[in-house]
Amino acid sequence: MLYRVFDLIVHSNIPLPDYEQIPAGAPTLWVTRRSGALPVPPDLVWTDVWGDLWSDVGTTTPRQPVWRFAWHGPDLLLVIPKCGGFRFENGFRSIICHPYSSTDRRLAVDLSHSILPRVLVEWGHLVVHASCVTIEGGRSVVFVGPSGAGKSTLAASFAVDGGQLVSDDCVLLKNAGGRLIAHAAGVETRLWDDSLCTLFGEAHAAQLVSKKPTASKWSVRLGPDTSLPRSVPVDAIFALSAREPHTDGDDVEIAEESGARLLSLLTDFTLLFDPIGRRNRSRRFVGASEVADACPAFYSLSYPRQYSRLPEVRRAIVAKALESRHASMDR
Repeated sequence: MLYRVFDLIVHSNIPLPDYEQIPAGAPTLWVTRRSGALPVPPDLVWTDVWGDLWSDVGTTTPRQPVWRFAWHGPDLLLVIPKCGGFRFENGFRSIICHPYSSTDRRLAVDLSHSILPRVLVEWGHLVVHASCVTIEGGRSVVFVGPSGAGKSTLAASFAVDGGQLVSDDCVLLKNAGGRLIAHAAGVETRLWDDSLCTLFGEAHAAQLVSKKPTASKWSVRLGPDTSLPRSVPVDAIFALSAREPHTDGDDVEIAEESGARLLSLLTDFTLLFDPIGRRNRSRRFVGASEVADACPAFYSLSYPRQYSRLPEVRRAIVAKALESRHASMDR
């Protein structure tokens, strides 16, 4: 089966329902499911990565190891608990997967939203932990922030209100001749129970992704893959800082931020297999610098965590993005 992943074509014998399936094309990445365990040399040195699988490594309070990795020459071996083992070969052009479960659903989720975006970073792209949605005029805005800041809920609310989801949880950003471009990944978003029911009601058609004692996360399809643009220009990047509800009088606060803070944020939220490797530290700084140079506007966004205030938040974001668009056209 062939899939379009951002601007790449992937051949996979593991279904990847979060991405657009295409009838033909020349694949640049091969994903293969293996029934037997992967051979592991006994003398490998393993490193544990701590954090939250849904967020960039190092940006959340450590909970439990989300994966272990080891280098075997130029190849990377990766183990994700309760999911499977992976071997990346041929310069990350081939992924061999050994799932721990008979079902491929958890494997497909981790491949789509944790592994494939990081493969693109190994190829030199900048993929950050963020969400992107279109606004009027065929352009887009990007929301960056840690898990729990409301990126997916805010993006989904735009989509429900007539926008179009470009990418959720991870966004590929490029400097295209001085213009900032976001590449589409798919029309799936992942929402917790409360956001799902508020935006889509109880009679939703979402699929369960993960279940915790206090809440569950669901995958929601927001439209046909064929309607996605291949890429969209970005009007602005917003760094989210959602406040807990206090009073109805809390304001939506948007403030212009410096390019230095944007560079730091993009560097921190770049998705990596090996976040401590010297080569990766250098690579993500260079990629973040190129994207920061092309960003037309960067703001911090603070808003009350109240679903009833989402229309107000959307209006404030669109107004600021359009203001930035007009300012860049006048220059």
